[in-house]
Amino acid sequence: MLPLAAASSDRAGGCREIVFDDTATGVLQGPTDLYAIQPSGVGRRQLTNTDDMAEAQPSWSPDRRSVAYTGSLVGDDANAWGIWVLNAATGERRQLTSGPNDFEPDWRPDGASILFTRITRTGNAIAAAELAVVAPDGTGYRPIVRLSDGSGTIGNPSWSPDGRRIAFTLARALDGGELYVANADGTETRRLLAHGGWDDIDSRWSPDGRYLAFASGANQAGPVVHDIWLMDLTTGIVGTVAHHALWNLRRPTWSPDGRRLVFAAHYQDSPPAGRCSRCRPLAANLWGRSRAESSRIGRAPRSADSQRLCRAPLPPGRRLLRPRHSRRPHHQNRPLLARLRRIQSRRRSRR
Repeated sequence: MLPLAAASSDRAGGCREIVFDDTATGVLQGPTDLYAIQPSGVGRRQLTNTDDMAEAQPSWSPDRRSVAYTGSLVGDDANAWGIWVLNAATGERRQLTSGPNDFEPDWRPDGASILFTRITRTGNAIAAAELAVVAPDGTGYRPIVRLSDGSGTIGNPSWSPDGRRIAFTLARALDGGELYVANADGTETRRLLAHGGWDDIDSRWSPDGRYLAFASGANQAGPVVHDIWLMDLTTGIVGTVAHHALWNLRRPTWSPDGRRLVFAAHYQDSPPAGRCSRCRPLAANLWGRSRAESSRIGRAPRSADSQRLCRAPLPPGRRLLRPRHSRRPHHQNRPLLARLRRIQSRRRSRR
């Protein structure tokens, strides 16, 4: 199943529209179409209106003229998902790959290629998974990272702002996802975070390349409820920036100036009437003294899965603090806490 209401913000400036997938009726069954909306919640417009195809996981091109997405023809016996590109002005679409299981396109910052996930199945089992690139005209397919032993899967690929590295998720069996980074050619793969018992997924680089936003939730018997986290790639400090006890927060994306995050909020069950018209995750566990409220984007109708697009302001220039949720294992690491105190002390002495 594809995660719906995946969002992508405009990295190149301009009107900074957010592109996402949704159904016209709000009932998350059947094909989805692509929409764009202003960060203020106004100007929602439909980009595709196709009865014969489901479109999901959209990603703006750097020049904002095209949207890459994963699509599948409705009624296709193989239910094949491939990578497509849509001209946002004319509505013309073209297919780049035929799948049958190609997902999660992400444009290289210079627009030269599109990174995506390809899954190979034997029956219902995953036989292999790889990250690959393809040119916007459909040529030049090239695998970058491949996992072929059937022990797990890789996905959630994301380009670094300079196009020299990629971040992705490696998930094995019941262990949950782990964050990895590799060079653009697939070499020098390394794990970013040792976070046993947690599902770390959906990583996205900040525009300046310093932070990695991702979704994380504790592994449990039922559905995993994720928060939005940040990792400072310079200091190694990790903590939550958006949290909700009932909503599953997924797929963070940065605003072009790096001051806001857009993410999808998904209620596990249908909420009571009139509840959760605004999503209120905390948005300042890494920035001291500020607790920001995220606001719902647009007028997405209440649906069976009750998904919303939310945005979390990230105040600039705030002091880094110890992450709020001290129950988490690595937050209790004494050397890390001592390091945080030293950072705070040095910053206070500079004032």
